[in-house]
Amino acid sequence: MADANRGIAVHDVEEEGYVDSRDPSLTLIPASSSREGGYVSIAGEDIPDEQAEMQNLQENVYDVALLSSINVAQNSNHPVYLTKLGLSMFALLVNYVFQVLLLKWTYFYVVVPSIHDMQVEYQSYHRDCFDEHGVFSQEKWLKWPDEYKESLCNMVFSTTGGSNPFLYIVLCLWFMAVFYEIRQNVDMVVQGVGSLRVDSSKDIILHGEGDDSRIVGLTCSTKIFIYAFILIPKMVISVCLLLIGAMWLAATDDFADLILNACALEFVISIDEVLFNAFTPFVVKREIGFTRVKMARVAKRLIEETSRKFIWKAYAYYLLIFLMVYLYQFKGQTLPYVGIMPGYANDAACPDYWIERTHRPCMIHNLRGTPCFPFGPDAEAEPVPGSHHQPVGSHHPQHHHH
Repeated sequence: MADANRGIAVHDVEEEGYVDSRDPSLTLIPASSSREGGYVSIAGEDIPDEQAEMQNLQENVYDVALLSSINVAQNSNHPVYLTKLGLSMFALLVNYVFQVLLLKWTYFYVVVPSIHDMQVEYQSYHRDCFDEHGVFSQEKWLKWPDEYKESLCNMVFSTTGGSNPFLYIVLCLWFMAVFYEIRQNVDMVVQGVGSLRVDSSKDIILHGEGDDSRIVGLTCSTKIFIYAFILIPKMVISVCLLLIGAMWLAATDDFADLILNACALEFVISIDEVLFNAFTPFVVKREIGFTRVKMARVAKRLIEETSRKFIWKAYAYYLLIFLMVYLYQFKGQTLPYVGIMPGYANDAACPDYWIERTHRPCMIHNLRGTPCFPFGPDAEAEPVPGSHHQPVGSHHPQHHHH
Protein backbone atom coordinates (compact mmCIF):
# COMPACT_ATOMS: atom_id res chain seq x y z
CA MET A 1 0.00 0.00 0.00
CA ALA A 2 1.07 3.61 -0.28
CA ASP A 3 1.33 6.35 2.32
CA ALA A 4 -1.11 8.99 1.09
CA ASN A 5 0.54 11.81 2.99
CA ARG A 6 4.10 11.16 1.83
CA GLY A 7 3.33 9.70 -1.59
CA ILE A 8 5.84 6.87 -1.21
CA ALA A 9 5.37 3.15 -1.48
CA VAL A 10 5.61 0.84 1.53
CA HIS A 11 7.78 -2.15 0.72
CA ASP A 12 7.54 -5.70 1.96
CA VAL A 13 10.57 -6.96 3.85
CA GLU A 14 12.05 -10.26 2.77
CA GLU A 15 15.13 -12.10 3.92
CA GLU A 16 17.29 -10.95 1.00
CA GLY A 17 16.23 -7.30 1.02
CA TYR A 18 13.42 -4.85 0.52
CA VAL A 19 11.26 -5.65 -2.49
CA ASP A 20 8.67 -3.39 -4.02
CA SER A 21 5.22 -4.82 -3.40
CA ARG A 22 4.15 -4.06 -6.98
CA ASP A 23 7.20 -5.73 -8.53
CA PRO A 24 8.68 -8.49 -6.32
CA SER A 25 11.48 -9.11 -8.84
CA LEU A 26 12.99 -5.65 -8.21
CA THR A 27 15.24 -5.43 -5.16
CA LEU A 28 15.44 -1.86 -4.02
CA ILE A 29 17.69 -1.62 -0.97
CA PRO A 30 19.85 -3.97 1.12
CA ALA A 31 18.66 -6.33 3.79
CA SER A 32 17.27 -4.96 7.02
CA SER A 33 19.81 -3.98 9.64
CA SER A 34 20.09 -5.31 13.15
CA ARG A 35 18.96 -2.05 14.73
CA GLU A 36 16.98 1.04 13.83
CA GLY A 37 18.79 3.58 11.69
CA GLY A 38 18.67 7.31 11.18
CA TYR A 39 16.67 9.58 8.98
CA VAL A 40 17.30 11.58 5.83
CA SER A 41 15.47 14.80 5.05
CA ILE A 42 13.61 15.01 1.72
CA ALA A 43 11.57 18.13 0.99
CA GLY A 44 11.47 18.95 4.68
CA GLU A 45 10.35 15.46 5.75
CA ASP A 46 12.35 12.77 7.52
CA ILE A 47 12.51 9.55 5.51
CA PRO A 48 13.50 6.39 7.42
CA ASP A 49 16.22 4.05 6.17
CA GLU A 50 13.95 1.34 4.83
CA GLN A 51 12.37 3.79 2.36
CA ALA A 52 15.60 5.40 1.13
CA GLU A 53 17.63 4.45 -1.92
CA MET A 54 21.11 3.01 -1.30
CA GLN A 55 24.11 3.69 -3.55
CA ASN A 56 27.28 1.65 -3.76
CA LEU A 57 30.64 3.23 -3.04
CA GLN A 58 32.95 3.59 -6.04
CA GLU A 59 36.26 1.77 -6.36
CA ASN A 60 38.59 4.77 -6.12
CA VAL A 61 40.76 6.45 -3.49
CA TYR A 62 38.13 9.15 -2.89
CA ASP A 63 35.54 6.72 -1.56
CA VAL A 64 38.19 4.77 0.36
CA ALA A 65 39.10 7.98 2.18
CA LEU A 66 35.41 8.76 2.72
CA LEU A 67 34.73 5.34 4.28
CA SER A 68 37.91 5.43 6.38
CA SER A 69 37.07 8.86 7.81
CA ILE A 70 33.56 7.66 8.65
CA ASN A 71 34.93 4.54 10.37
CA VAL A 72 37.26 6.66 12.48
CA ALA A 73 34.40 9.01 13.38
CA GLN A 74 32.32 6.07 14.60
CA ASN A 75 35.20 4.17 16.24
CA SER A 76 37.43 6.96 17.52
CA ASN A 77 41.01 6.09 18.47
CA HIS A 78 40.66 2.51 17.20
CA PRO A 79 44.17 1.63 15.94
CA VAL A 80 43.00 -0.44 12.96
CA TYR A 81 40.71 2.30 11.63
CA LEU A 82 43.33 4.97 12.29
CA THR A 83 45.82 2.95 10.25
CA LYS A 84 43.32 2.60 7.40
CA LEU A 85 42.62 6.33 7.53
CA GLY A 86 46.34 7.11 7.36
CA LEU A 87 46.80 4.86 4.33
CA SER A 88 43.71 6.22 2.56
CA MET A 89 44.73 9.83 3.14
CA PHE A 90 48.24 9.10 1.87
CA ALA A 91 46.77 7.54 -1.30
CA LEU A 92 44.48 10.57 -1.65
CA LEU A 93 47.47 12.90 -1.27
CA VAL A 94 49.41 10.98 -3.94
CA ASN A 95 46.37 11.22 -6.22
CA TYR A 96 46.12 14.99 -5.69
CA VAL A 97 49.84 15.53 -6.25
CA PHE A 98 49.91 13.42 -9.42
CA GLN A 99 46.80 15.03 -10.92
CA VAL A 100 47.77 18.59 -10.04
CA LEU A 101 51.35 18.21 -11.31
CA LEU A 102 50.21 16.48 -14.50
CA LEU A 103 47.70 19.26 -15.11
CA LYS A 104 50.34 21.93 -14.43
CA TRP A 105 52.99 20.36 -16.64
CA THR A 106 50.50 19.54 -19.38
CA TYR A 107 49.37 23.16 -19.44
CA PHE A 108 52.84 24.78 -19.42
CA TYR A 109 54.81 22.25 -21.48
CA VAL A 110 52.18 20.99 -23.93
CA VAL A 111 49.10 23.21 -24.17
CA VAL A 112 50.70 26.67 -24.10
CA PRO A 113 53.49 25.83 -26.62
CA SER A 114 50.90 24.27 -28.94
CA ILE A 115 48.76 27.39 -28.74
CA HIS A 116 51.82 29.53 -29.43
CA ASP A 117 52.79 27.50 -32.52
CA MET A 118 49.23 27.51 -33.89
CA GLN A 119 48.80 31.24 -33.50
CA VAL A 120 52.22 32.02 -35.01
CA GLU A 121 51.47 29.73 -37.96
CA TYR A 122 48.08 31.33 -38.51
CA GLN A 123 49.60 34.81 -38.31
CA SER A 124 52.22 33.93 -40.91
CA TYR A 125 49.51 32.46 -43.16
CA HIS A 126 47.55 35.72 -43.09
CA ARG A 127 50.73 37.74 -43.53
CA ASP A 128 52.20 35.74 -46.42
CA CYS A 129 49.11 34.56 -48.34
CA PHE A 130 46.79 37.58 -48.13
CA ASP A 131 47.12 41.19 -49.19
CA GLU A 132 46.61 44.15 -46.89
CA HIS A 133 42.85 44.12 -47.63
CA GLY A 134 42.40 40.51 -46.53
CA VAL A 135 42.10 39.08 -50.06
CA PHE A 136 43.56 35.60 -50.51
CA SER A 137 46.34 35.26 -53.09
CA GLN A 138 46.57 31.91 -54.84
CA GLU A 139 49.96 32.83 -56.24
CA LYS A 140 51.36 33.53 -52.79
CA TRP A 141 49.87 30.31 -51.48
CA LEU A 142 51.58 28.21 -54.16
CA LYS A 143 54.90 29.82 -53.27
CA TRP A 144 54.43 29.25 -49.56
CA PRO A 145 56.83 26.55 -48.21
CA ASP A 146 55.35 23.06 -48.05
CA GLU A 147 56.31 22.61 -44.40
CA TYR A 148 54.25 25.71 -43.53
CA LYS A 149 51.29 24.36 -45.48
CA GLU A 150 51.51 21.04 -43.67
CA SER A 151 51.63 22.71 -40.25
CA LEU A 152 48.67 24.96 -41.05
CA CYS A 153 46.46 22.32 -42.62
CA ASN A 154 47.10 19.75 -39.85
CA MET A 155 45.83 22.04 -37.12
CA VAL A 156 42.83 20.25 -35.64
CA PHE A 157 41.17 23.62 -35.03
CA SER A 158 41.11 24.17 -38.80
CA THR A 159 37.92 22.08 -38.96
CA THR A 160 36.09 24.52 -36.67
CA GLY A 161 33.14 26.04 -38.50
CA GLY A 162 33.62 23.81 -41.52
CA SER A 163 31.85 20.67 -42.69
CA ASN A 164 34.14 18.39 -40.66
CA PRO A 165 33.01 18.16 -37.01
CA PHE A 166 36.01 16.04 -35.96
CA LEU A 167 37.12 18.31 -33.12
CA TYR A 168 33.57 18.97 -31.98
CA ILE A 169 32.81 15.26 -31.54
CA VAL A 170 36.02 14.58 -29.62
CA LEU A 171 35.34 17.56 -27.36
CA CYS A 172 31.80 16.27 -26.73
CA LEU A 173 33.19 12.91 -25.62
CA TRP A 174 35.69 14.63 -23.32
CA PHE A 175 33.00 16.83 -21.77
CA MET A 176 30.84 13.74 -21.21
CA ALA A 177 33.69 11.90 -19.46
CA VAL A 178 34.32 14.78 -17.05
CA PHE A 179 30.59 15.45 -16.65
CA TYR A 180 30.23 11.92 -15.29
CA GLU A 181 32.87 12.65 -12.62
CA ILE A 182 31.26 15.99 -11.71
CA ARG A 183 27.77 14.54 -11.61
CA GLN A 184 28.91 11.77 -9.25
CA ASN A 185 30.41 14.35 -6.93
CA VAL A 186 27.35 16.61 -7.01
CA ASP A 187 25.08 13.64 -6.38
CA MET A 188 27.11 12.67 -3.32
CA VAL A 189 27.00 16.25 -2.01
CA VAL A 190 23.33 17.02 -2.68
CA GLN A 191 21.72 13.65 -2.06
CA GLY A 192 24.40 11.69 -0.21
CA VAL A 193 26.66 12.81 2.62
CA GLY A 194 25.40 16.38 2.41
CA SER A 195 21.87 15.35 3.40
CA LEU A 196 22.68 12.65 5.97
CA ARG A 197 22.40 13.44 9.66
CA VAL A 198 22.58 11.54 12.90
CA ASP A 199 22.74 12.76 16.48
CA SER A 200 25.54 10.44 17.56
CA SER A 201 28.67 9.22 15.78
CA LYS A 202 27.81 5.71 16.96
CA ASP A 203 24.86 5.64 14.53
CA ILE A 204 26.80 6.57 11.36
CA ILE A 205 27.18 3.02 10.02
CA LEU A 206 24.63 0.27 10.49
CA HIS A 207 25.67 -3.34 9.96
CA GLY A 208 23.14 -5.63 8.32
CA GLU A 209 23.16 -9.34 7.66
CA GLY A 210 26.52 -10.78 6.66
CA ASP A 211 29.07 -8.13 5.68
CA ASP A 212 26.60 -5.54 4.39
CA SER A 213 26.93 -2.07 5.92
CA ARG A 214 24.98 1.12 5.40
CA ILE A 215 26.16 4.70 5.93
CA VAL A 216 22.97 6.28 7.24
CA GLY A 217 24.16 9.57 8.71
CA LEU A 218 27.07 11.89 9.48
CA THR A 219 27.95 14.22 12.29
CA CYS A 220 28.79 17.84 11.55
CA SER A 221 32.53 17.42 12.15
CA THR A 222 32.68 14.40 9.84
CA LYS A 223 30.89 16.33 7.10
CA ILE A 224 33.37 19.20 7.39
CA PHE A 225 36.29 16.79 7.09
CA ILE A 226 34.81 15.05 4.03
CA TYR A 227 33.96 18.32 2.31
CA ALA A 228 37.36 19.88 2.99
CA PHE A 229 39.61 16.97 2.02
CA ILE A 230 37.56 14.90 -0.45
CA LEU A 231 34.54 16.43 -2.15
CA ILE A 232 35.66 20.04 -2.73
CA PRO A 233 39.19 19.14 -3.98
CA LYS A 234 37.70 16.51 -6.27
CA MET A 235 35.31 19.07 -7.76
CA VAL A 236 38.10 21.62 -8.29
CA ILE A 237 40.33 19.05 -10.01
CA SER A 238 37.44 17.91 -12.23
CA VAL A 239 36.73 21.46 -13.42
CA CYS A 240 40.44 22.09 -14.09
CA LEU A 241 40.62 18.81 -15.99
CA LEU A 242 37.65 19.86 -18.11
CA LEU A 243 39.16 23.22 -19.09
CA ILE A 244 42.79 22.16 -19.59
CA GLY A 245 41.73 19.00 -21.41
CA ALA A 246 39.50 20.98 -23.78
CA MET A 247 42.34 23.41 -24.48
CA TRP A 248 44.78 20.57 -25.10
CA LEU A 249 42.46 18.85 -27.56
CA ALA A 250 41.65 22.08 -29.39
CA ALA A 251 45.35 23.00 -29.59
CA THR A 252 46.41 19.66 -31.09
CA ASP A 253 48.59 20.39 -34.11
CA ASP A 254 48.13 17.04 -35.84
CA PHE A 255 45.01 15.00 -36.49
CA ALA A 256 46.81 11.77 -35.70
CA ASP A 257 47.57 13.06 -32.21
CA LEU A 258 44.00 14.03 -31.40
CA ILE A 259 42.88 10.54 -30.41
CA LEU A 260 46.17 9.93 -28.58
CA ASN A 261 45.69 13.11 -26.55
CA ALA A 262 42.14 12.10 -25.70
CA CYS A 263 43.40 8.71 -24.44
CA ALA A 264 46.08 10.46 -22.37
CA LEU A 265 43.43 12.65 -20.74
CA GLU A 266 41.38 9.59 -19.87
CA PHE A 267 44.46 8.20 -18.13
CA VAL A 268 44.73 11.36 -16.01
CA ILE A 269 41.07 11.02 -14.99
CA SER A 270 41.57 7.42 -13.90
CA ILE A 271 44.58 7.99 -11.62
CA ASP A 272 42.36 7.58 -8.54
CA GLU A 273 41.19 4.20 -9.83
CA VAL A 274 44.73 3.11 -10.76
CA LEU A 275 45.95 3.85 -7.23
CA PHE A 276 42.96 2.00 -5.79
CA ASN A 277 43.56 -1.12 -7.87
CA ALA A 278 47.34 -1.11 -7.37
CA PHE A 279 47.76 -0.38 -3.67
CA THR A 280 44.49 -0.73 -1.77
CA PRO A 281 44.56 -3.82 0.50
CA PHE A 282 42.11 -6.57 -0.28
CA VAL A 283 40.31 -6.16 3.04
CA VAL A 284 39.59 -2.50 2.24
CA LYS A 285 38.42 -3.35 -1.28
CA ARG A 286 36.07 -5.92 0.21
CA GLU A 287 34.74 -3.39 2.70
CA ILE A 288 34.10 -0.90 -0.12
CA GLY A 289 32.15 -3.54 -2.03
CA PHE A 290 29.83 -4.26 0.89
CA THR A 291 29.15 -0.67 1.97
CA ARG A 292 26.38 1.54 0.66
CA VAL A 293 25.41 5.15 1.26
CA LYS A 294 21.86 6.21 1.98
CA MET A 295 20.73 8.81 -0.57
CA ALA A 296 18.10 11.52 -0.26
CA ARG A 297 15.81 9.71 -2.68
CA VAL A 298 13.04 7.35 -1.70
CA ALA A 299 13.44 3.89 -3.18
CA LYS A 300 10.15 4.22 -5.01
CA ARG A 301 11.86 6.63 -7.39
CA LEU A 302 13.95 3.77 -8.77
CA ILE A 303 10.78 2.50 -10.42
CA GLU A 304 9.99 5.96 -11.76
CA GLU A 305 13.33 6.28 -13.59
CA THR A 306 11.54 5.27 -16.79
CA SER A 307 8.96 8.03 -16.42
CA ARG A 308 8.77 10.91 -18.85
CA LYS A 309 10.37 13.29 -16.36
CA PHE A 310 13.62 11.34 -16.13
CA ILE A 311 13.73 10.69 -19.86
CA TRP A 312 13.51 14.42 -20.57
CA LYS A 313 16.16 14.99 -17.92
CA ALA A 314 18.52 12.71 -19.86
CA TYR A 315 17.76 14.67 -23.04
CA ALA A 316 18.58 17.86 -21.14
CA TYR A 317 22.00 16.48 -20.17
CA TYR A 318 22.75 15.68 -23.81
CA LEU A 319 21.72 19.17 -24.91
CA LEU A 320 23.76 20.71 -22.10
CA ILE A 321 26.94 18.96 -23.27
CA PHE A 322 26.34 19.80 -26.94
CA LEU A 323 25.67 23.45 -26.05
CA MET A 324 28.71 23.74 -23.75
CA VAL A 325 31.03 22.36 -26.44
CA TYR A 326 29.52 24.66 -29.07
CA LEU A 327 29.92 27.70 -26.85
CA TYR A 328 33.52 26.81 -26.08
CA GLN A 329 34.55 25.99 -29.64
CA PHE A 330 32.76 28.81 -31.44
CA LYS A 331 32.04 31.54 -28.87
CA GLY A 332 34.54 31.01 -26.10
CA GLN A 333 37.71 31.57 -28.10
CA THR A 334 37.81 35.23 -27.11
CA LEU A 335 37.99 34.38 -23.40
CA PRO A 336 41.39 35.02 -21.79
CA TYR A 337 43.56 31.94 -21.11
CA VAL A 338 40.83 29.52 -22.28
CA GLY A 339 40.63 30.68 -25.91
CA ILE A 340 42.86 28.96 -28.47
CA MET A 341 42.31 30.86 -31.73
CA PRO A 342 40.53 34.18 -31.09
CA GLY A 343 39.30 35.68 -34.33
CA TYR A 344 39.68 32.50 -36.37
CA ALA A 345 38.14 33.21 -39.79
CA ASN A 346 37.54 29.60 -40.88
CA ASP A 347 39.93 30.03 -43.79
CA ALA A 348 42.42 27.21 -43.13
CA ALA A 349 40.40 24.10 -43.96
CA CYS A 350 42.79 23.27 -46.86
CA PRO A 351 40.49 21.25 -49.16
CA ASP A 352 43.08 20.95 -51.96
CA TYR A 353 45.79 19.94 -49.55
CA TRP A 354 43.65 17.09 -48.20
CA ILE A 355 42.59 16.00 -51.70
CA GLU A 356 46.24 15.50 -52.49
CA ARG A 357 47.08 13.87 -49.17
CA THR A 358 44.16 11.44 -49.25
CA HIS A 359 44.57 10.38 -52.88
CA ARG A 360 45.81 6.78 -53.25
CA PRO A 361 47.84 6.21 -56.44
CA CYS A 362 47.00 2.51 -56.39
CA MET A 363 43.34 1.73 -55.79
CA ILE A 364 41.92 -1.76 -55.41
CA HIS A 365 39.47 -1.17 -58.24
CA ASN A 366 42.25 -0.19 -60.70
CA LEU A 367 41.61 -2.73 -63.48
CA ARG A 368 43.47 -1.07 -66.33
CA GLY A 369 46.29 -3.56 -66.09
CA THR A 370 48.99 -0.94 -65.51
CA PRO A 371 51.35 -1.59 -62.61
CA CYS A 372 50.72 0.43 -59.51
CA PHE A 373 54.39 0.80 -58.64
CA PRO A 374 56.38 0.93 -61.93
CA PHE A 375 60.17 0.87 -61.93
CA GLY A 376 62.64 3.25 -63.47
CA PRO A 377 63.13 7.03 -63.64
CA ASP A 378 60.63 7.38 -66.51
CA ALA A 379 57.74 5.82 -64.60
CA GLU A 380 54.68 8.04 -64.49
CA ALA A 381 52.81 8.56 -61.24
CA GLU A 382 49.05 8.35 -61.02
CA PRO A 383 47.67 11.89 -61.46
CA VAL A 384 46.00 13.44 -58.46
CA PRO A 385 42.38 14.45 -59.08
CA GLY A 386 41.57 18.12 -58.75
CA SER A 387 43.88 21.04 -59.22
CA HIS A 388 45.89 23.49 -57.15
CA HIS A 389 44.06 26.54 -58.43
CA GLN A 390 41.70 26.86 -55.47
CA PRO A 391 42.43 28.83 -52.31
CA VAL A 392 43.37 26.87 -49.24
CA GLY A 393 40.37 27.78 -47.12
CA SER A 394 37.52 27.00 -49.50
CA HIS A 395 36.64 26.21 -53.11
CA HIS A 396 35.96 29.88 -53.78
CA PRO A 397 38.14 32.91 -53.15
CA GLN A 398 37.43 34.48 -49.77
CA HIS A 399 37.86 38.08 -48.68
CA HIS A 400 38.86 38.77 -45.10
CA HIS A 401 39.14 42.20 -43.59
CA HIS A 402 41.15 42.47 -40.41
